[in-house]
Amino acid sequence: MMGALLGETECLAPGTAWSVLQDKVKKLDLLELDRKALNAGRLFIDEHAHIGALNQPNGFA
Repeated sequence: MMGALLGETECLAPGTAWSVLQDKVKKLDLLELDRKALNAGRLFIDEHAHIGALNQPNGFA
């Protein structure tokens, strides 16, 4: 979820988010899961999220 939020808003650079996690998460196995989750969220936004309103057949957005 955090990766998607950061990917959509671009309020925090990916390297900065990763640095914060490295500082806070001490268990290496959890850190690796966090890295994968951040990347998956960003990838989802890049590939599947549609920015802006989409017109519907009835003319409404």
